[in-house]
Amino acid sequence: MATPLNLLSRLAVQNTDTPSSIALLTNIMDGVDGAEVFGYNVEVESVRTRDNQTQQYAQIHTLDIRVLEDTANSAILDAIVSESIPAKISGYTPDGFFIWDEPVLIARNKQYDQVFASAVLATMKATPGFRGSPRKRPVHMSFNMLGVYDVSDVSTSVLKAQDIFFPFPGVVLTASSSSGDVGFSFRNAAGSEISSSTGTSPHTTTIPANTVSIRLDGAATISNPMIGLNGNTNFVI
Repeated sequence: MATPLNLLSRLAVQNTDTPSSIALLTNIMDGVDGAEVFGYNVEVESVRTRDNQTQQYAQIHTLDIRVLEDTANSAILDAIVSESIPAKISGYTPDGFFIWDEPVLIARNKQYDQVFASAVLATMKATPGFRGSPRKRPVHMSFNMLGVYDVSDVSTSVLKAQDIFFPFPGVVLTASSSSGDVGFSFRNAAGSEISSSTGTSPHTTTIPANTVSIRLDGAATISNPMIGLNGNTNFVI
């Protein structure tokens, strides 16, 4: 899995019981006064086999968000924590995507005597690679947003029915493929389509207002589908 995560620029945390309730966080390293600092880490657990080989059997994903107090975002995060509601998380870097697709419980530790008002923590232990149906990663980092799914195995019709949580209006995305027209279906919190945009590969468009999730759109059969940032069309899974 490609890992373009040199700096998380923005993150979104969604209350899955109330999909329209989303905390939008901007990395303080981007120079936004009163924003947040994000840290993401993956640890590998391995076992040694009889022939003295090391085999990876689990990955521990940890996202550490240090936030300054913000009334609107804090209320959303507090509700998620206090009511033990699983959250979906997504974000992007200057180069790629961070998709925490499998809902996860988060914890919040308020630290009023520190520089940051609180620390929000999400952790998950998962087997490496894809799982479930359709086959997907619980946590995904890549230059290809669609790589959260096993695009080498999932059919186009199934892939086009999947919503990827990505509520960042104004971000410019490029869809590409080795065959078939490509595009996007932008969805609101209720799952209804706001608009769609499809064309020949590569096809670039801007995420419209009120978008909460994105679906791949386009031809009936699309080979090597890719959704990238900065016009990136170099296909990766």
